[in-house]
Amino acid sequence: MSPDGALTLLVQRTAEPDGTALISLGFDESGWHMHPSETDALAVVEAILADRMVIVTTRRTHRMEHSLMPSIELEVDLYDPQDVMEFRLWSGRAVTWEEIIERQSDFSTLETLIPVTTRK
Repeated sequence: MSPDGALTLLVQRTAEPDGTALISLGFDESGWHMHPSETDALAVVEAILADRMVIVTTRRTHRMEHSLMPSIELEVDLYDPQDVMEFRLWSGRAVTWEEIIERQSDFSTLETLIPVTTRK
């Protein structure tokens, strides 16, 4: 659970029918999730806990979803004017879009942590 009590990060390990490990990483009560490798999951969790990963909360009528920023460019492309988007860090500190743009080197995105070739 995040220090402010607002988010619960879930990391679950299950097995595929063929016995290979399947890791699911996401937030409780949110449909968004990803299936990173074990190494990538550790890198993402470390970045989240260190307040380097921007968490995006998207609100639309009767729906709220928490996700990790895939990339700054993709977040701009995915923006829907009907959505209300909030950006925060694990600690609960809110960050603005302007801060994300100005301090890109201080924040990790999924694109910077996980090479595209290894994403599922």
